[in-house]
Amino acid sequence: MRNIGTTTGAILVCGVFVFGAGVAGAQEPGASRVSPFEHLDAPRIGLPDGAGEAPMRELCPDVTDMCQRYWAYTGYFVRNATIPTRHRELLILRTAWLSRGDYIWGRHDEIGQEAGLTAEEIARVTQGPDAAGWS
Repeated sequence: MRNIGTTTGAILVCGVFVFGAGVAGAQEPGASRVSPFEHLDAPRIGLPDGAGEAPMRELCPDVTDMCQRYWAYTGYFVRNATIPTRHRELLILRTAWLSRGDYIWGRHDEIGQEAGLTAEEIARVTQGPDAAGWS
């Protein structure tokens, strides 16, 4: 229960910083508000020492509408797997890369390797569908 409180607190603090950054000061017309994505070696926000790895159920419990929809989608996606696991992991990795989903990228980098993806294939996901090596 303590981990849920810590995680929720971290999410709320991040939300305050994000909203504060968007409101404070005037933006130049046409100025980019989002910096280019750089691959991270570690998550931007860490858990407290000794907390271990936070499972998604702690980060997104079933109590909010958003999380209920997320779990319904995820459950359907996993139970009704009509594509091979390897292809599903490529899809998840590409979506995580395009949406800058650090946590999902990190988790599915490992899961993708367990599904048979090579480090080269995972790196190629960042280059898009026109990268050399895709069939």
